[in-house]
Amino acid sequence: MAPAEEPKALKLKTVARGFGGIDELSQHLDESKVLFGVLRFVFGRGTFARTKYVAVRFSGQQCPTVKRGRANAQKVAAMEALGGASCELSFETPLECNLDAVLEVLQRTVVVDDHAPGASMSKFSIQSMKADIEEQLQSARRQVEAAQLAAAAAAELTAAAAAAAAAS
Repeated sequence: MAPAEEPKALKLKTVARGFGGIDELSQHLDESKVLFGVLRFVFGRGTFARTKYVAVRFSGQQCPTVKRGRANAQKVAAMEALGGASCELSFETPLECNLDAVLEVLQRTVVVDDHAPGASMSKFSIQSMKADIEEQLQSARRQVEAAQLAAAAAAELTAAAAAAAAAS
């Protein structure tokens, strides 16, 4: 009998992160790789707001078969490292990775407050979810722009202080 080998530690590398949702995520997909990620959605407002996490696995069609198999064998460990999720999606092309595909899965797996368990969401609810997502994206863009302006202002102040100190 041979001694059992210790499993290799899972090494995850951040490829991208952002505030742009599934559309931004799909721009970072490399068809020669297997990638794992998480999307965060908030549906509803106030006390009815619910956060849902969606695990995403992208298995590029141009990824060599053995490499793809080895990476996909690490799926459970990768998803555990990324945290819990309400549901999981798998994509093989960047075109498949879009908001409609995510909402289709959420429609089957997630219960929202205005529907009974097991009832499907109405078109109105899907439209409402899309409106919530667009509102969140706009808010995130405003926050990023404000942070960029603040950083630029701080850099200008630092440069002005350095210039003043050099002149003294």
